[in-house]
Amino acid sequence: MIRSAEPHSGFAHAALLWVVVATLLLAGTFAVSQVTSYVAESNLERRAVQRLSLYRNSLLGQLERFDYLPYILSKDSELHGLLRDGGELQRDKTNRFLERVNQEAGAAAVFLMNAAGTTVASSKQLALSAEFRGTFLPLPALFSTGT
Repeated sequence: MIRSAEPHSGFAHAALLWVVVATLLLAGTFAVSQVTSYVAESNLERRAVQRLSLYRNSLLGQLERFDYLPYILSKDSELHGLLRDGGELQRDKTNRFLERVNQEAGAAAVFLMNAAGTTVASSKQLALSAEFRGTFLPLPALFSTGT
């Protein structure tokens, strides 16, 4: 007598159904995790862009506070004299002048540099042998050639 495979086919059908359901659950879980990850990454990127914009605007606002200084200082004949003639007495007088300018402006420091980029006077009593190159602060609007 030939036995029918039907009792076993119900079991096979149920097992196949469980495999399909488990696969769909795993795929759904993976899809949800991918969407969640994408949304979280997008939120982080958006916040980073907002913060960067805020920092940029704050920095530009601070720099704009001092836009006038290079022009005003470029018109001072005593500063031109120090650049032209040098001399310790002139340097001390210029340092004191720059200290007063700095106090009025509320800047961190005011430096006078020659064409080579060497600091020749400063509102702060620092070692003036240090040289500042264009890469130190690449903002040409902050510098004046005095012409």
